[in-house]
Amino acid sequence: MEKQHFKNMNTSSDLGIEDGFNFDAEEDFGEDRPWLNKYKSYSPGMKGLHEEIEDFYEIMKPTPGENEQRYRALRQVQQIASDQWSEVVVQAYGSFRTGLYLPTSDVDCMIAVKDLPESEVLSTLRKALISTKVAESAILIQNTRVPVLKFMEKSTSVMVDIVAHKHQGVETANLVQEWMKESPVIPRLFLVLKQFLQFHRLGNVYKGGLNSYSLIIMIVSFLRLKSKAFCVRANAGKRRKCKNKNKIFSNSGESLINFLEFFGQEFDYTKQAIKITNDSSPFVPKEDLYQLCDDLGSAILVIQDPLDESNNVSRGTFRAASVQEAFASAASKLKYPVRLFRSFFPDAGFLGRVVRVPSKVLDYRTKILQNQPLGEDLPSAASVHHFEDLSHENESAGCQISSCGHIQHCPSPCINFEWMRLFVAGEDG
Repeated sequence: MEKQHFKNMNTSSDLGIEDGFNFDAEEDFGEDRPWLNKYKSYSPGMKGLHEEIEDFYEIMKPTPGENEQRYRALRQVQQIASDQWSEVVVQAYGSFRTGLYLPTSDVDCMIAVKDLPESEVLSTLRKALISTKVAESAILIQNTRVPVLKFMEKSTSVMVDIVAHKHQGVETANLVQEWMKESPVIPRLFLVLKQFLQFHRLGNVYKGGLNSYSLIIMIVSFLRLKSKAFCVRANAGKRRKCKNKNKIFSNSGESLINFLEFFGQEFDYTKQAIKITNDSSPFVPKEDLYQLCDDLGSAILVIQDPLDESNNVSRGTFRAASVQEAFASAASKLKYPVRLFRSFFPDAGFLGRVVRVPSKVLDYRTKILQNQPLGEDLPSAASVHHFEDLSHENESAGCQISSCGHIQHCPSPCINFEWMRLFVAGEDG
């Protein structure tokens, strides 16, 4: 294995998102709670927590500038790959494609070259990235189930993870985007919980933490369960269509506490598994999945991949017990203060009791945005208003496209062109 040291690269630890500490709930407004607005009059109790989560989401959700810089970083990868091989496929997947990423999140990318082994592809690409100075340093991690090439793209300071392993990343991202249509609570819970896990050193799957795909499945399965329970109560146990099921999603604060309680105290990790379907409960006995998942082994947390019934998406989460403990602790730290302060909102807020955003996190966002070049040509809103228009434009430049997520030997990387149309036109929300 080739060993390389990163130079001037910000890892999760460097950015302060993995340094948990004991929170002092009586602290004044601080830099580690940038979502709190000292000039805003928050509501008391649960509604106040809901308002905090809304403000957290507005602060932490991707900005058009961040999207643009990540697009530039991927375009650099595509160009370098195209210079190395005549037949190459580059796909963006993961949080960048779904739009569910934190300021410090890496950009995930898959590359495939016909008739070449994964290790050779990544090794060749690593050397090319360094020799062209697209990356000052790059590290190839091979002692994992799926080897990964990690580097910081020099012109944007965006961190990029590249794999040469064919998988369903694009299909997974499309599925997540469909799930998000079920409730506006989903992306809000996800960003809060993702930052929570990162801060408590439980968000890195390479260190036994919970990956983003597992987290989003847990959120969706929990909300579906609660929605179904609400409908049963509303209909007095009778089987009929539920007309008011969205009421369960009206308060992000209540949903957060209920999620933390459920996966921290109620869900039995030793006996239950998660299996998302459209016509049954998302929680099943773990024994039901032994014949479906080929690598359950001694896994504590079992989450069946909706796109591959033989895949346990949480198989790498060997610290599931720590995740459960963190959820349970956070539920207690939120639940009782919210009930106690029913008549007013404490100066330090509620959400800061369980999650913090170190100043280095937003400083990293600022660094990325400061590296944004002026005057660089980007696709105009008109040129990408329809995917078909962009497809014809790329074809005339010798680019082969099979879908919006599958581009071969093309000057532009794989992105969601509908999203690209929105942010280029200034409509990104």
